[in-house]
Amino acid sequence: MWPLFAFYGLFLAATEGAEKALVADLAPHNQLSTAYGWFNMTAGAMLLPASLVFGWLWQGISPLAAFGFSSVCALLAALLLKFWVINGKAT
Repeated sequence: MWPLFAFYGLFLAATEGAEKALVADLAPHNQLSTAYGWFNMTAGAMLLPASLVFGWLWQGISPLAAFGFSSVCALLAALLLKFWVINGKAT
């Protein structure tokens, strides 16, 4: 399990900067601070239910189910990003 935790830590380190760069690319320059605020508020608000689901899967089913569910969510997020954001502009 420890390699999975290490990989997840590397994933977070690699993607956090890209997420904030995407916010900067999509937000109007005069509303950049507001956009960062909304981004961080939304991410923070979603962390609690995500952590509860992960913990429930871990304890109720198996650690593999928890990481598998997280992987599916990450894949769906990548697909949404690919098809929802075109040329740096949200559709």
